[in-house]
Amino acid sequence: MLFKHHQNFIVSKGQKGFTAPDENTVKRLLDAIERDFKDHKSVDYYARQVNRTAKSLNRLLKRRYETTIYELVQLRVYREAVYLLKETSMPVKEISYILGMSDPPHFTRTFKKAAGLSPQEFRKL
Repeated sequence: MLFKHHQNFIVSKGQKGFTAPDENTVKRLLDAIERDFKDHKSVDYYARQVNRTAKSLNRLLKRRYETTIYELVQLRVYREAVYLLKETSMPVKEISYILGMSDPPHFTRTFKKAAGLSPQEFRKL
């Protein structure tokens, strides 16, 4: 998947001041997101998966990648939504449920904000 490629890039890219334990933490975080993004959206959930507080993990991610746990989870959800919209004929409502969103209109608004198009418009491209 695209996220796996992104994950490998993130973990392999070295930067001064970033230790091996930090790299291991980020790798474990990305593995947890890949495994659980459909069922868990909570920043605290992912911080617990790597035995860190959300604050310390976000500080690490900001320093190293200029991103946050929330943004990484949202990116993974968005990439899966793009895949499902392009590669399947599932209704948007079903995609919303598969991605762990119980409110399809919220999914549509969130997707439109990220992509600039509604899921239906995006699918037609």
